[in-house]
Amino acid sequence: MLFISSTPHDDHDADQNYRPSSESIQCTTQLRPSGIKFRPRKAAESFLDINFRNGVLQIPPITINDLTIAVFINCMAFERCHQYTSQLFTTYIAFMSCLINSTRDVTLLCADGIITGFSQNDQNVAELFTKLGEKVVFNIRKCYLSTQFRDVEAYYSSHWATFMRTYFSKPWSFISVFSAFILLVLTGAQTAMAILSYINRRS
Repeated sequence: MLFISSTPHDDHDADQNYRPSSESIQCTTQLRPSGIKFRPRKAAESFLDINFRNGVLQIPPITINDLTIAVFINCMAFERCHQYTSQLFTTYIAFMSCLINSTRDVTLLCADGIITGFSQNDQNVAELFTKLGEKVVFNIRKCYLSTQFRDVEAYYSSHWATFMRTYFSKPWSFISVFSAFILLVLTGAQTAMAILSYINRRS
């Protein structure tokens, strides 16, 4: 679980529609059924450059290996000791640890081309981000990914995302909705034919 600090701020700066949960955003397995798509952002200047727009979360591809792990750990330690520096790596780890809660999340991100060519198995990668996420302390409203945190959660909480999770997250749900739609169309067509038949008899 992430530890997200909340410092006092003016009401003018507060977004009344956004109240981050304890983990701020849901994991990949939960976001996908809500209609959120994951795409590798190959043209990004660095792996820190995450973007979210129109229901598409673009994350630069990253290779997880011993070197990457060492960089993450050392950069997070440096930022924690120097709190007045930009908390870029800390924020990135926080965001990714939200997306990765289980082996299934890693598998999905690999399939989407976001996590590539790692020397660890899915379970090790999931445990890595979980452990790193437990060490994170930062202000979600002042980090460089504050907009992405807010927009992803807002999309997940929207009526459209709720509709997608309710009716299209499982095959049988989709079949039920489709069957109901076909039944509605046939009923409408039958009613229209009955009306036309009645009009023809009257004329």
